[in-house]
Amino acid sequence: MVGCLLDAAWLADRPTARRRTLISTMVAIALLYLTSTQRQKVRASAIALWEDSASKNPASVTAATGLGEPLREAGRLPEAEQAIREAIRLGGGNRGDDWATLALILDAQGQSTQARAALVKSLQIDPRLADPAARVKSLAMERPIAEELRKLLDKFAERDWPDSKKGGY
Repeated sequence: MVGCLLDAAWLADRPTARRRTLISTMVAIALLYLTSTQRQKVRASAIALWEDSASKNPASVTAATGLGEPLREAGRLPEAEQAIREAIRLGGGNRGDDWATLALILDAQGQSTQARAALVKSLQIDPRLADPAARVKSLAMERPIAEELRKLLDKFAERDWPDSKKGGY
């Protein structure tokens, strides 16, 4: 495109304008390259990406949730807990997935009582979380998280779940 522009008849007869256009284009390409290189650092890992998102939009539930999950996967549980609690706060406590993630984090930290309470809360908000396999089939949950949630559901007694009178979870 730049080549076509510089080869245009109206610009070919104007050497000063052509030089300025060429220099401007080179500067623009250099700036785009530098910007792209900087963004690659942010995209280097899921944690870096979500940290960047959360820092740029601290009121975003999605950014807080997005940050919590890779922190949990990396074993940075206190930081993951903090991020997910922020997501719960930002979402008004009305997102079952965030409560389920908090339950996984708390259980991994050996806080079974609090994990059970968070899991019960998640099921009260969204009873569909009691069937992680269905969530995977509907593309609402990734398989590794669903498997961990299934283990946590199995760990605690069925009597604890809000829909246990409906014939299980």
